[in-house]
Amino acid sequence: MSKKPCSMKKICKYILWILIFLGISAVVAMLLVNNQNRQPTQSTNSMEAQIDGNTEINRTLTSTLQNFDDSIKKTIKSMETFLEGYTKSGGSELYSGVPCRKNTTSGCVQECHLMCDGDYQSCKTCKGYVTCNSGYISALRPCQSSRVVWDDNLKRCEGVSSTCEQEDT
Repeated sequence: MSKKPCSMKKICKYILWILIFLGISAVVAMLLVNNQNRQPTQSTNSMEAQIDGNTEINRTLTSTLQNFDDSIKKTIKSMETFLEGYTKSGGSELYSGVPCRKNTTSGCVQECHLMCDGDYQSCKTCKGYVTCNSGYISALRPCQSSRVVWDDNLKRCEGVSSTCEQEDT
């Protein structure tokens, strides 16, 4: 039996926690660098040298924060784009509000992770199909007659399949 799939909600939650952790780490690093620059060092005795050093550090920190902010915005935008495209390409609600796919991209199903509940073309044979249920895949379910093959568009066994093109059916 397959493992229960990780939900999209859980993945988004993990990504959000990682971004929060990275943000806190960046703030702590900036505070440490800023605090270190406030302390006079032996190599910089003049006030002008300290001001120049602080100005350069401030530019570096500003640039780093800007890059971090841009990175977070790109990550959020790509997550939004992924979810929009995923939902538009036949997604619906599986369980717990997780988007799922109703159709296959490769013509057959090898695993049911993020697939909606239902029957799909098997990747092993045209003379059978698999059933996805709550993210789990069933064993191969053969067609009732050896003369028919699974048609994934019609979702039933037929004399000729418009979706399965395996030679050795």
